[in-house]
Amino acid sequence: MGLKAHTKAIHKIEDGKLIVELVPSIEELLKEPPIIEISLEEFHKFRKELSQKAETSFRHNIFTTIIGIAVKNIPSDALTKLLQRRDQVFVSNITIFEMTAKGAKYVALRALPPERVTKGVRALTYNESIKKLEMHESTILHVAFKIRSLLSDFIDCLILSSAINQCDALVTEDEDIHQINKNRSYQELIATKNPKFKI
Repeated sequence: MGLKAHTKAIHKIEDGKLIVELVPSIEELLKEPPIIEISLEEFHKFRKELSQKAETSFRHNIFTTIIGIAVKNIPSDALTKLLQRRDQVFVSNITIFEMTAKGAKYVALRALPPERVTKGVRALTYNESIKKLEMHESTILHVAFKIRSLLSDFIDCLILSSAINQCDALVTEDEDIHQINKNRSYQELIATKNPKFKI
């Protein structure tokens, strides 16, 4: 699939006027140095705090480089290498939302300019080589409901279900999702839904 190395123009009409917005490519943004570098421990601490407040979690630290946040011990070129492979890359709309929430935290702390977060979110959203997974499809919701008895975080259920229904693998550091592999009910679900699926 690969990287789109150019800026994309988005056309829209506002108040009867044609507006052209330029959306940078992911490749362009990855060439910019990160503005913030956080430890993996900090990353997971924020994930836990947000999870307790909003029943959500972050499994997308590979994407945070786009918005200017590098995570220590995660290679800065990890996303570039992933996108250069011939595999189809998928991202859930929920993951994009979570990445935006992560950026918003640092914007509120005045550690990250809002423009960098906006550019990164738009670059990911409009990148045609990355397929966006919608969470509202019936098959995704039905599998998420089945997984809900196995995972306490419904956002994790939606992301895992999206991957099961659309992908061959899910790349995540989420320990709860990794633990589900050992569950017999989960194994039976995978055997019927997508036997080749791996976490």
